[in-house]
Amino acid sequence: MFSHFVKRTISSSPFQHHPTLINPLLRFSLSTQTNSQPQKEKELPFIAQYLISSFGFSPDRAIKYSNTSNLAAIRSPERPEAVIKFLKDTGLSEDQIKAVVSFHPILLGCSLDKTLKPKVRELIDNGFSGHLLVQLIRYNPSALYIKDTLSRLLFWKDFVGKGNQVGASNKDTMRRNIKSFKKTYGWSQEEVHSAFRKYPKILSCSEDKLKSNMNFLIRKAGYEARCIALQPQLLVRSVERVLIPRYTVLSALEDKGLMKNCSLLTACRKSEERFREIYVDPFEKDLPGLGQAYVAAFGVRMQV
Repeated sequence: MFSHFVKRTISSSPFQHHPTLINPLLRFSLSTQTNSQPQKEKELPFIAQYLISSFGFSPDRAIKYSNTSNLAAIRSPERPEAVIKFLKDTGLSEDQIKAVVSFHPILLGCSLDKTLKPKVRELIDNGFSGHLLVQLIRYNPSALYIKDTLSRLLFWKDFVGKGNQVGASNKDTMRRNIKSFKKTYGWSQEEVHSAFRKYPKILSCSEDKLKSNMNFLIRKAGYEARCIALQPQLLVRSVERVLIPRYTVLSALEDKGLMKNCSLLTACRKSEERFREIYVDPFEKDLPGLGQAYVAAFGVRMQV
């Protein structure tokens, strides 16, 4: 309306033949008209366009990921294409790479030298190579950029690899024991993994067995719960036939100053005959009745 009014006014004005007077009015009219129109939508960020054209992302999803910290700064295809080449060189097919990036697009913003290459080297050094590495990246790509995942991966790798040692232990028992170690006794994931690697049978123990051994070791023998993770064999020894009798002998020897810093684990590793030869027979003269006390301790049940 205003533009039309200006043009009509100019056409009937005595100044219509004076361009120096007309042009400023026209410019003012046109600029007012342009500013009144809605602004055009901003152009999509480069990485959003890249995700749309190369991986079939919807505009909304592409924009969402383009705002993440390690993707927002990407202004050229150099880094994402370097990541894709690295994944190909690692053994992933084009379809697998597309699937991985579709679910974990932030991979495209990871540094090759600071993140991806060191992570892959670490995985290979710990037994994840070839087809196993490809499968790991395919189904758990976060292992390439999230810290502290190796211990968890090793735990499950060891569990699968030592399946024969675990025997018929069912998944429920395994999960329950892991939960108990972590929540009831305060073990970290690394401590659970370490204990399992040393003695896989701890995951096949019954709930009552673990509770009984833990109670004895903590309440009677004075162990800290997390220290038991360093000596997991103690969790599968019989409380009545091994732990209590041998702990009774070791305690008596220490009380009388006949031995110092006795290791219950070391004592429990000995055969019955060897244990008596080392810890009982040599001290019968200095500690009369030690052998009888040892025998009497068999079958003693600890009060819970």
